[in-house]
Amino acid sequence: MRVAQEEGEVSEVSEVSEVSDALEDFRTVGKVVERLVKKYNPLLSVVRWQLGLPADEDGVDANGKLKSTSYQTRVASLLMENQTHYFASLDSGAFEWIEKKIPNFEEILLKEIGAAVYRSVTVEIFSWQPMQGPVSSAAYYRQQSVSEPCVVKMAGQLDAIPEVRLEVAVDRFELQDEGLQPYTDAMVAKSAETAAIISTKAIDEIISAHGQMAAEDLVHMLVEEVFTNFERQSIAKLFEDGQLVRKEWWPNIDGSDDEFHTSMSRIAYLIHKSTGRAPGNCLIVGPEVLVKLKQSPNWTERSDTGLPVRSNFRLHKVGFYANKWRVYMDPVLAGRRVVMIYAGPSILDTGAIMAPYVISGALVANEASPHQAEGRFRLRGTTKVVSNRFLQVFEC
Repeated sequence: MRVAQEEGEVSEVSEVSEVSDALEDFRTVGKVVERLVKKYNPLLSVVRWQLGLPADEDGVDANGKLKSTSYQTRVASLLMENQTHYFASLDSGAFEWIEKKIPNFEEILLKEIGAAVYRSVTVEIFSWQPMQGPVSSAAYYRQQSVSEPCVVKMAGQLDAIPEVRLEVAVDRFELQDEGLQPYTDAMVAKSAETAAIISTKAIDEIISAHGQMAAEDLVHMLVEEVFTNFERQSIAKLFEDGQLVRKEWWPNIDGSDDEFHTSMSRIAYLIHKSTGRAPGNCLIVGPEVLVKLKQSPNWTERSDTGLPVRSNFRLHKVGFYANKWRVYMDPVLAGRRVVMIYAGPSILDTGAIMAPYVISGALVANEASPHQAEGRFRLRGTTKVVSNRFLQVFEC
């Protein structure tokens, strides 16, 4: 009996140690971010001004203390630092060819990375946690079971309640003083499946015809394209790994608005029931579903016009349905597929993590014209669904 108690004590100590290590890792990253925000804020201030973003509390005060800093500024600072280290570590001269044509290429690229983060609406849906290296970790709240597992009916299937330890009491869950605990998950950087490609001849022609300002526009287009590709792969991951709602529960968008609203609320409740959080609050739809939603009396057009103009080729926020769901439109999403998501108020309260790393470049021979070469740019990183209970996939 004593041995059993000792083993239990050792196990408990081990679990506490793992949680403490995860917390310490997260605090360390926070200190790094503060230092990087101070380093890159002068450049990001220019980016925010160019985008028309209002001057806020980003930056440091007279005593060198970090002021209240936006989530995007922190993410942008980490990505810019990653890119700076990537430039410094290159032995093969992967960017040397373009630096000869665009002398201030590195500075332009860093600014465009910051601008791409500010333009992205995926920061409202995913938890953006840039990788610190080719292999990194991401923190999130994992629910941990502290009572007898119970069974709930979800999407027509019997499924065990996930591991849950919440700060609030939930049906059949035991309230714990320590509340939610952060865990880390390994993330491995992968190159994007598609690349932004530009030939060296095209760069020469653009610069000779329009000057160096055109070269800056070219870098802007390349960065937008690689971020767009990365976001599309991340959205596809949501549809692949999300929970599929049983077909008889799919909302009929061609029916009455009341019935459609009721069906949507039922799906939102599935997320609430299985996670212990609030109901689903975001929708990702394609153009076909958006046209139907805009015909509903419950539709409200997006009114936050003070934000910077975002490319319509990327995911963008278009409005609100029934004042319950933020609606985002993916212009390349075909059919009537929809994913409903719960996006929590904290970057740790999430079911999906986007972890970009660096933009990599390579100069390769053009197969069609062997005497020419072309530059290929990809955004390395990964996207991981850490809990598919935050995601419900269906058609309407």
